[in-house]
Amino acid sequence: MTIENQFDEREDGEETALISDIDENAGSDCTIDSNDLMSSIDDIVENIDVGLFHYLVVLSCGLCYGGYNVYFQAMGYIIISACDLDINISNRGWLSLSMMIGMTLSVGVLGRLADAYGRRKILLFSMTINLIAMLLSAFAYNYNMLVILAAIIGCSNAGLIATIFNYLMEFFPRQYRGIAGACIISFLIFESLLSSTVALFTLPHPFYKIGGIYFSSWRLYLLIVTTPTLLGYCILLFLPDSLRFTLAKSERKKAEL
Repeated sequence: MTIENQFDEREDGEETALISDIDENAGSDCTIDSNDLMSSIDDIVENIDVGLFHYLVVLSCGLCYGGYNVYFQAMGYIIISACDLDINISNRGWLSLSMMIGMTLSVGVLGRLADAYGRRKILLFSMTINLIAMLLSAFAYNYNMLVILAAIIGCSNAGLIATIFNYLMEFFPRQYRGIAGACIISFLIFESLLSSTVALFTLPHPFYKIGGIYFSSWRLYLLIVTTPTLLGYCILLFLPDSLRFTLAKSERKKAEL
């Protein structure tokens, strides 16, 4: 059930009254103080019951955020086991360095874009780039390609870090925000355990034959550990923009008229 439907089903009409007050204030002087708007939205969110929709938001954000941590682990496993990429002592540091450079250069830009265009849009954009780069990494034909893809993954992770907590918290009443944040942090542990378990069973074997294709073990490992992130991304496709961003965007449009 969407948030909009929850508003319609409430009998007391408190949320509708609050939104109407915002509309009247905007119509009177074509502008509204941002602090007053956010305070009113918080009051609306306080009257929303936490239910299945919120659990799906936590699940989606948690799986996406856990995928960000998995690649840090994957880099260590790749450096050790990717014998077919000619990784040596002199060049192995470039894999993690390129990722950190990508994150550093992108986090500020993507954070500002999220404020302007919506956190969900930037989150979807970042996760799309992340998944494509992760899948391409599994088919990298040399180490230079893997390093370039790691930088791209770093850029996408910057968008994830800059948006995901704010996107999650804006759906929850104040009393549940700490719990929601703790839940998605717990996905870091869950996906780290999953990553280690998959590595334990796949990496000891040099090659796997899938059909007529011989697959290096680290490539198969990378494909498997990307699956939870893909699931979180699929759920995110059906989630809305946060109420805070939706109403703030509406007020900006009214102020421009």
